[in-house]
Amino acid sequence: MFSITYKQKNTHFHKLFPSIDTNEKLLVDYSCALQKDTLLIQGKLYICQKFICFHANILGWETNLQIEVGNIRSIKKATTIKFIPN
Repeated sequence: MFSITYKQKNTHFHKLFPSIDTNEKLLVDYSCALQKDTLLIQGKLYICQKFICFHANILGWETNLQIEVGNIRSIKKATTIKFIPN
C-alpha cells in the first residue's frame, strides 16, 4: 500500500501555493468542497499556521484560494446538500 509522507504533502502544498513562505509548515489537509455561486467545487483544504488554502483541479480548470487566518471572523460547519457534509 502506498502512503504519502508528511514531507511529500508539505512539498506539494508549497508547489500549489508558491507565495506562502517555505518556513510555513502544513498542519493538516482535508478533502472538501467550495461553494461558488450555485456550483460545488470538489478539492482540498490545506491548513497551516498563518493561512487556510483551498485547491481544486477539475479537468485542468484550477481554483486556488488563500486566506490569512487573521482575516477569518467565523467558521461554521454546513451541509450544502442534505446528505453531503461540506
